Amino acid sequence: MKSKRSVLLMVIVSLIAIGCSKTTKEGSGEAQPEVFLVSDFKELTTLGVPQRTIDFGEAIRGDTVMIDFAVNNSGKHPLFIEDAMVDCSCMKPIYPASLAVGVSDTITVRFLTHDYLGKIRKHVVIKSNIEGKFTKLSFFGNVIESGR
Repeated sequence: MKSKRSVLLMVIVSLIAIGCSKTTKEGSGEAQPEVFLVSDFKELTTLGVPQRTIDFGEAIRGDTVMIDFAVNNSGKHPLFIEDAMVDCSCMKPIYPASLAVGVSDTITVRFLTHDYLGKIRKHVVIKSNIEGKFTKLSFFGNVIESGR
């Protein structure tokens, strides 16, 4: 009975070890991570943002406002966006994971106004493989009650 437990334990440990192993490059023998972070990329590039601050004007409380930031890779290497950090759960950023050299795209922020009234200013911080790693984008506007 003791040997059956030992064999079973060895099988379980082997399965766990196989399931947790990292992938390797063919012939290199080096383990390669399956998830890449901005810090993994040594080649820095340039994130062009013609308008870093946008005035969305007025919105009625309860509306969803979509703010579009035009972006482009004006550098000499591919751009990788790792994250877009926001001020609060009232915002949801939608962004491309990467941009080839010379390519333009849009970072869109969905802003839910239901908890706001009056003038607001919000920020999104983009983490990417640029010098300094971070780019701050901002938007502002006025949230009014309906029927005004």
